[in-house]
Amino acid sequence: MRAAVLITLLLVASSPALGQAEFARRLRVQSSADMVVGGKTTKLKGKIEFDYRLRVVKSGSKRYVEVILDRHFTKVLADGTAKLHMELSRDRYREVSSDGKEDLLLYKDAPSQLQEALRAIFGTPLARYAIDAQGREQGLQILAKPAAKGYVETEFVHETLRFFHGPIVPGVTSWKAKRAIGIGSGNLLRGELTYTPRPEPKDGKILVDITGRLTGSSKKGSVQIQKVLYEAKGGAAYDPQTKEWVRGKIKFAVSGEIRMGKEVGVLKGKVVYMLSSPKKGDSKR
Repeated sequence: MRAAVLITLLLVASSPALGQAEFARRLRVQSSADMVVGGKTTKLKGKIEFDYRLRVVKSGSKRYVEVILDRHFTKVLADGTAKLHMELSRDRYREVSSDGKEDLLLYKDAPSQLQEALRAIFGTPLARYAIDAQGREQGLQILAKPAAKGYVETEFVHETLRFFHGPIVPGVTSWKAKRAIGIGSGNLLRGELTYTPRPEPKDGKILVDITGRLTGSSKKGSVQIQKVLYEAKGGAAYDPQTKEWVRGKIKFAVSGEIRMGKEVGVLKGKVVYMLSSPKKGDSKR
């Protein structure tokens, strides 16, 4: 019960719920896996980064959180060869070919259709949800403009960016919350995570251990992954002053069944999700 009492005291002693504030965060995803199909093993490695903001706004007696994406970086390797290497933001589109050649297109030089898409995806709210005093979501509203809907529906970025921002519940030894993450090509994993606070704070932050499972199937795309299982183990730190999660690291043991046409294989590996605050000037990759 010590941890439950600690959370209650820290939350009561902290500042009242913020009426309006904005928090910048970076979500970094690193993955490595072996894909075995038809007796052939392909070694996969990936790195994804999202720079985003959570904007807390108050409307009457309710508080809402708006999800704003600022940057998206992706790099995927198969047996050491880059299959996808790109970076997008409000002001640029950058792509690197497998031979290392960089193609950089600035916003001012982009065709009007791409300009419209970049404006719609980056720097403007993609989704909004109401929250109660414990940070529990009370409903999600997609705000994405037409030019961004394809991206949102394919990447489920509004789900992934909310992954670390679950509730904080005082007066209990542990609690559960449903979470979800996008895995590309319009596919989503869902599950329930268990949050267990540690008995001692660190630097004024509440430390919470996080475990659980996310499951689903990749039913879209040329390569389908069935019976996907992500087993989570990690933790995160919550700031009772700002009432937001500030950092975290969760490791997933990953398994699944691969289908490529008529061939069936297996996928096994690990994925690490890391939450931090982006540092100025460190987004060049």
